[in-house]
Amino acid sequence: MCIRDRQSTWGDIKMLFKTIVLIHLIFATVFCTNGVTIRDLVTDFKCLKEKHLAYAFVRALLNNGRIDPNARKTLQAAQAAKLLYYNAYINPCVNCRFTPEYQIDIVAKELDGIDYGMIWIMVQINDPWTPNQANNCVYLKRMIAETKKLNLTAGIGSDALWWEKIMGVDCVIEDYDVGLWWIKHDKEQHYDNFKPFGGFNFPGAKEFDGPSNICGIEVDIDYQYCQIPTKSVSYTHLTLPTILLVQISVV
Repeated sequence: MCIRDRQSTWGDIKMLFKTIVLIHLIFATVFCTNGVTIRDLVTDFKCLKEKHLAYAFVRALLNNGRIDPNARKTLQAAQAAKLLYYNAYINPCVNCRFTPEYQIDIVAKELDGIDYGMIWIMVQINDPWTPNQANNCVYLKRMIAETKKLNLTAGIGSDALWWEKIMGVDCVIEDYDVGLWWIKHDKEQHYDNFKPFGGFNFPGAKEFDGPSNICGIEVDIDYQYCQIPTKSVSYTHLTLPTILLVQISVV
């Protein structure tokens, strides 16, 4: 093949790639909706789905290092209800005698056989982190590493104030596969006031309200981004199934 033909073929490939990304973005907006954060036992998601709450973040580990006894049955019910997606989240216990690897391992074992998508590791002020920010950062990264070792996907649930106080401004998550679930109870369904922290330039979801009682269940309410960002995003840390936000830079 001559050089000109090769250049033409590569140009066609780039155009095809950009077209596929654009189509994906267009269809991703169709499925954008709200979801819930769940701590209680839920065995039937029919009522929640009827209220257009189509995905769930389910607590799987308590902040004493013990499995949440409601987690498995709730995630099984979410799977049976065919929610858009359903993830597990954990409240780490850094001051417990359990290692970070052990806490990830027991969650994975408890939820074995359930297609729960991700494990979100919460970094929030009411969990027992240590006063040592550097140690907290190492602990968190060990949890992320163990999650990946088990072929699972890790995410972080936090906000800038919690992160700065618990992890410190120097703690940065450099793994692009790790997503951010922004916890910001401002009752606003947008990301306009988001400021990057911890290596995250953009969140994949936002918990914006709660607790609320819906269908007799105490939940927090979540919002999923469904529009192309207007400002440049160098990398996104997005891993939610219906989101593909990329900066096209094929050369």
